[in-house]
Amino acid sequence: MNLYIVRHAHAENGDPDSERRLSQHGQEFMKEQIPKWKRSISNVDLILSSPYKRALETAEYIHKGFDVKHELIIDQSLQPIMNIPDLIITLSSFSVKNILVVGHMPDVAELTSLLVSSNNIELLFTPGTIAALEFKENISLYRGKLRFILNN
Repeated sequence: MNLYIVRHAHAENGDPDSERRLSQHGQEFMKEQIPKWKRSISNVDLILSSPYKRALETAEYIHKGFDVKHELIIDQSLQPIMNIPDLIITLSSFSVKNILVVGHMPDVAELTSLLVSSNNIELLFTPGTIAALEFKENISLYRGKLRFILNN
């Protein structure tokens, strides 16, 4: 099973935080990145996104760019201050091979670290960063193999 962890692309400033949209730079970045990501990622079966607008917009670019067949899933556990245990249970419940999640810093870095090591790994996810993890079976803590991280 492959898990792709994405930090939303660059967003506009503003309040409330949940309503911040992608900036023009973030939109252009996603349009440029999808073809590059497709060189390393053959398929995305399912996308889960934070309900925050900037994450949803990032997920929508990916959904369209990878022609994902399943509908985009909004998952409350991906909003800031991520509920990692709930997310892992949710991810393990799907019987697809390639799942992508879109969330926020520092949560996406913490999630990636916990999935690949029992030690705290300092990871920097700039806006629009994607990490690819591979699992032999179900997604679980400390069992993932970090395949790559692509950032701008």
